Amino acid sequence: MAVADASRTGFMRVRDWVLARIERVRHGFALLLGALGVAILTGGDKWMESQILLWLPDSWVNLTVGI
Repeated sequence: MAVADASRTGFMRVRDWVLARIERVRHGFALLLGALGVAILTGGDKWMESQILLWLPDSWVNLTVGI
């Protein structure tokens, strides 16, 4: 119960922050989605994945691949 209450309190604080800046959040999210779309169309997502896999520990990669 305590964890749920703390979580709700945290979400309410973040909710107020987001609602106060909703236009910036909306534009930022649109830019992020556009950039991801371009990355997928150009194959940049695969390049980025290969770069991230180089930095991740083998145990983490094996865990995520096994799921």
